[in-house]
Amino acid sequence: MEGWFLGANYYSIKKENIKTWVAWAFMDQDLETLDEEKVDEVEKLVSTIERYSHHSFPPGRNDNIRCIRLNIDAMQTTHRPWIYYAVCKGIGAIAHICVRALGYYQRSIRLTGTAGDVATFWYRPATRPAHPSAVPVVFIHGIGIGFCQYLAILAQLPRNVPVYLLEWAHVSMQLSEEVPTIEHTLELISCVLTLDSVARACFVAHSLGTVAVSWIIHSSQHSSLVASAVLLDPVNLLLCDPKVAFNFLYRTPANSLELAMNYFVSREMYIANALSRHFHWSRNIMFYDDLPKCENGLTNVVMLSDLDSIVPSERVKAYLEASAAAEGGKGKVPMELIYHTNQHHGQILIRMDRLAEIAKHVGRACGATAVETEPLQSVFAG
Repeated sequence: MEGWFLGANYYSIKKENIKTWVAWAFMDQDLETLDEEKVDEVEKLVSTIERYSHHSFPPGRNDNIRCIRLNIDAMQTTHRPWIYYAVCKGIGAIAHICVRALGYYQRSIRLTGTAGDVATFWYRPATRPAHPSAVPVVFIHGIGIGFCQYLAILAQLPRNVPVYLLEWAHVSMQLSEEVPTIEHTLELISCVLTLDSVARACFVAHSLGTVAVSWIIHSSQHSSLVASAVLLDPVNLLLCDPKVAFNFLYRTPANSLELAMNYFVSREMYIANALSRHFHWSRNIMFYDDLPKCENGLTNVVMLSDLDSIVPSERVKAYLEASAAAEGGKGKVPMELIYHTNQHHGQILIRMDRLAEIAKHVGRACGATAVETEPLQSVFAG
């Protein structure tokens, strides 16, 4: 809770402070805009927090502290000249050429539920015989310059299953104001797979892309599409921990790496808009129990980096291991947990030894490589 209040001492938080945070955290609204029914709900939630923490918040408001309210707080952006976006556009275009050289090509599809909008996606058909239990791969990238930083992993995705790529221009440093809604993304994924009569797929996602996996799994209409999941540097696990929001948007840079991430990523206008106005933690979060149950020898994979400056990797690891242990040590979902030591966020995508390992695990997760796995395998990669 102190993290959500930007490091303020827990005992300095007063009743009105915690009510302000609860109104945002559970209702995405400012406390002052709530109707009477929601105000009563806030009171009940505050009472629940007090009961579980064995602490009663004193009446009034402490004006010297403030809380994180991601979708309400002012956006923090840094101006970029036109040439910056021109360069990013050029890099994106070169990345598209490279993606085509890897065997992928763009396809268009007309969405059924959004007034006939036409959407595009990238596709690479299988070029080798598939294992009978194998399923296609759907890859969703994270924040950066589109596919640029993912070319190496895209080259190593299994060749004996079809691969679908989703591209998010709104977090790729492009002049893209439109942020696709959760409903739009779900419809796109559903229509893409239906187009090829695909019933289930293995979803591979990195960083912000992992929240799309949460959306699909939480959707009663689309959850059956997920046969297995490979989550690389996932931001969707333990989102109740403030570290992801704080580190990406509120932290004052303390070293050159954080300074570079702050300027080139966090403060870029379109990325800041996507995160500060369209990131809803309660819909983006994934719990251990949400992971696909998997069948036919498929498995889930979670890869964490111990020096990750965004994801609370150590806590996520402890959470997943404890959740599995609570079910007798086996857990009810097959999962391989890989904890990379001496690695920063995204670093596993640019090291050839790590890329080969990721490709191997993706092959197991989608059934391209038939390997039986225990319900939970925890691996430390030095």
